[in-house]
Amino acid sequence: MTTSQINFSRIADILGLEEAHAEVFLAIPPLVQESLFFRVQCFTELLLQYSERPTALKDQWAEIKSVQGQTNEETCVFIQFSSMTEQLPFVVPVTSVTGHKEMIVSNLQKMERHFSYVMNEWVRTTKHASENKALCTVH
Repeated sequence: MTTSQINFSRIADILGLEEAHAEVFLAIPPLVQESLFFRVQCFTELLLQYSERPTALKDQWAEIKSVQGQTNEETCVFIQFSSMTEQLPFVVPVTSVTGHKEMIVSNLQKMERHFSYVMNEWVRTTKHASENKALCTVH
């Protein structure tokens, strides 16, 4: 596994904010669902840019098709890869998108490792099954 390329500068960039503003923005819990979904979408875009992809997905474009609230604790992102007919579901815990600077970076780096695992498992199982089961759960 390679060293993570995710740092706070990249997080601020993906949010479209200066680092100081991003630090304040992320320290405050999202008050409305749209703000939560914006953070989840931005963080997922970052994961798509920097996570290690399985061979089957390396040269494929990917886009976030939807972000949906599952529960008060987690949000599910559905990602479409150009080579796959099914969308990849990936669950992002609400707690991972709020906190101080170091915590956000740490959470995203953990999600990055988990996202690579989920993509690998998803590619492996979608070759044999038509349904994606609980692969999207973050531990």
